Amino acid sequence: MRHRSLRLLLLFILSLAFAGLLFGQRAGRGIITGLVTDPAGAAVPGATVTIIDEVTAFKTVVESSSDGNYGTPLLPLGTYTVQVEKQGFKTFIRKGIVITSGIEYRQDVVLELGAVTQTVEVRAASEMINAQTPDVAHTLNQRYYQDLPVVM
Repeated sequence: MRHRSLRLLLLFILSLAFAGLLFGQRAGRGIITGLVTDPAGAAVPGATVTIIDEVTAFKTVVESSSDGNYGTPLLPLGTYTVQVEKQGFKTFIRKGIVITSGIEYRQDVVLELGAVTQTVEVRAASEMINAQTPDVAHTLNQRYYQDLPVVM
């Protein structure tokens, strides 16, 4: 009985340790999610969503679900382009999506009817607002630390 209790305690402690590692995995990464709809607001299932890292050109391809939702796996920090394609609709492109630590960025897409060769491009011009979670993140550079007062 005593060995069983000891084993359960050890298993519990190991579970906590591994849970911390799993939650820590998201700290240096983020995800992009969204909903793909047509002009009438109906979900567009099976749309190809390509997420492109603007620095490395690495592509992550996902597909919208039957209810039009899509989501990426964890992405390294950086600036991304979202490209959405579906037969019978214009290609949607959104550039300049900045993923910072632990953020879930939501990019909903309304696909316009049109030929496959037509493209709608949206350029990011302002700071992205995270409306999904109350988390606040800020990146500090070397200048911040140099400007700190020295206490003696």
